Amino acid sequence: MGAKIPLFFWRKEAYGIKEATSNLVATNNALKTKINAILADIRSAYLDASTDKKLLKLYKTAILPQAKGTLESSMASYGVGKADFLTIITNTIILLDYELAYYKNLTGFEKAIANLEALTGVQFRARTKVTWDKQQ
Repeated sequence: MGAKIPLFFWRKEAYGIKEATSNLVATNNALKTKINAILADIRSAYLDASTDKKLLKLYKTAILPQAKGTLESSMASYGVGKADFLTIITNTIILLDYELAYYKNLTGFEKAIANLEALTGVQFRARTKVTWDKQQ
């Protein structure tokens, strides 16, 4: 009666275990890298949104009202002959530039919110119909 016993059986299994362990470690590292990249993207989008939100508030509460007041003042001064027409044109251009910057920041804010929603899977606020009047 005879039986063959493989003497190197455990050595072959050990290499398989080492390979599986290495694959597991590599997969875990790739997962951690992906998680860190997503978290960095979320932080970046949040910073973009918060910065744009602060700028929108600044434009809405200070910059645009001041530019509108300056334009109205120059129009009143022109009406009584104390300012020239070039001043009105300059103040109008300045106001339009500020309004353009406001809408660029609004677009940046909406893009950052959309990016945050895509990254997190959470809807932050209900979508409303956009109106393009200046009373927003």
